[in-house]
Amino acid sequence: MKMRQKSLKHFLFLLVLTFLAVALLACKKTGGSTTESSTAQTDAASQLSFRITWTDYSGRGQAIQKIVDSYNAISADDEDVVMIGGDENQTTIEQMLASSPETVFVLPYRYVQYFGYRGELMDLSDSFTEEKNLFYEKIWQLGTADGKVYGIPWLGHSMCLLYNKTLLETAGVDAGSITSLDTLVLALEQVEQATNAQGIGLVGAESNDVS
Repeated sequence: MKMRQKSLKHFLFLLVLTFLAVALLACKKTGGSTTESSTAQTDAASQLSFRITWTDYSGRGQAIQKIVDSYNAISADDEDVVMIGGDENQTTIEQMLASSPETVFVLPYRYVQYFGYRGELMDLSDSFTEEKNLFYEKIWQLGTADGKVYGIPWLGHSMCLLYNKTLLETAGVDAGSITSLDTLVLALEQVEQATNAQGIGLVGAESNDVS
């Protein structure tokens, strides 16, 4: 168990160094085996399962797989990390928490706190005291429940609104004037009236990617 905790910390620390954080990792305490995918059928004595919230064939899944492969190549630990593609389905996560071997979960921080309050995640407070200084306090608190650390921030991205400069110029829209939802809608109406462009791309309600 001590070696597994060491391996877990090495792997999570690599992820922390690789990404800036707003989503979180959580770790299951005990369990059996999972059948979510063929990659999940692992030997718990020599492999550490790492379940992400994206499919393994998605762009994010492939990028994370490269990090996992790099870690396995340089790690001096006896066990390899095996990535498992997944999603944010709460029922599936609950089933895995109840039946999986020790698994590192990528979870939205709402789930980290939800399962943390229920006592279904490993308390990481003592293992990551130094790493806390790498994060803003409000970000760190997203992975805590009842004063205990259940999730380590590891993945982040910036949210922005991109626009086509040529379309706005053609429609006589000043990008600097878009400062609220009302002015955004007005700008979209002007662009549609003055050009052939229509619509705006947003993150899909049931997807982690732009649709």
